[in-house]
Amino acid sequence: MNAQSCYCVLCGKEMPENYIYCPNCGANQRQSIQTQQPHPINHVDIDSKLSMTPIEITSGFNWGAFWGGWIWGLGNKVRFTLIQLVLMIIQITIILTTRSYMAASLPGIINFAFMVVLGVNGNVWAWQSRRYESVDQFKAVQHRWALCMLATYVLLQVVMTFVWRHLHIFTFSIQH
Repeated sequence: MNAQSCYCVLCGKEMPENYIYCPNCGANQRQSIQTQQPHPINHVDIDSKLSMTPIEITSGFNWGAFWGGWIWGLGNKVRFTLIQLVLMIIQITIILTTRSYMAASLPGIINFAFMVVLGVNGNVWAWQSRRYESVDQFKAVQHRWALCMLATYVLLQVVMTFVWRHLHIFTFSIQH
């Protein structure tokens, strides 16, 4: 054991000493061993390995994942969210080539469904992909992601609306 690690009071696995919950069994390291009960966990099979996530993480909607999509995914080491970037590129390409939002509605619907899936599962995926010292630290980090990604999403919608109107006006003025 090195100077920055210790052993879990319940399962005995080595872990960083500043963690409040054991990443292996979920036990609270601040409780005494006599009162210790295994932390409630939810077993989720991702990438063919069994992962454990505290119950507090599995409940709730992750608004940072919903609004941020692939940007949130890169920051939280959830790489498959790049699928959303591909969907967005397809959608934008269709809009720019056809100058119609209706032609891009199917990729848009798929993209929105992907946003909902990210929001529902984002807490579990983010918890499993990084190491947090506590559930409270995790919640604080994800709250900051939610605020930043909402602001980014709104800004991008404003920019896209401006670009669309600009292209539409430009096309209209050429026809006269």
